[in-house]
Amino acid sequence: MSMFELTSDYKRLLMMLEDAEDADDETMQEVIKDTLELLDGDIEAKADQIAYIIRELDADEEMLKKEERRLQTRRESIVRNRQRLKENLMEAMRLTGKEKFKTKLNSFGIRKAGGKIPIVLDTAPENLPDRFQEIKIEANMDAIRGYLENHRNDDIDFPWAHEGQRSEYLSIR
Repeated sequence: MSMFELTSDYKRLLMMLEDAEDADDETMQEVIKDTLELLDGDIEAKADQIAYIIRELDADEEMLKKEERRLQTRRESIVRNRQRLKENLMEAMRLTGKEKFKTKLNSFGIRKAGGKIPIVLDTAPENLPDRFQEIKIEANMDAIRGYLENHRNDDIDFPWAHEGQRSEYLSIR
């Protein structure tokens, strides 16, 4: 039986127990309580199975993270090697004066990159005249959080923000 089915059965039995208590049916109450105890054991056994699967998935995730790091390192090495080969070839072409030529397999040429001309700032952005600066406004979340925490019990209207709900997580030890 799945955890969903066990939970559904458990909820149904709890409702039946409430109905039996309202009707003062002691025999029915005992039967339902016994069944609830059995379901408790089933839910705990199923929880153990789920915990085992979660631990297996955690181990798989960790193994994959290590493999990702290994592949990332290898990819970065390939990128560096390719760039170094291109730079060496360009340097050799400049030194020999052959900045454009063809072979049977390839055409080679040194070109200027397209797009906008790069700008190099010779000073810090705050030292530029105002017309060349951009101002970005961001919410100070720490100040807002502190204000809301300090005025939690006051009846002060703060229409710009409110405290949200903390997320929950399952702890398996």
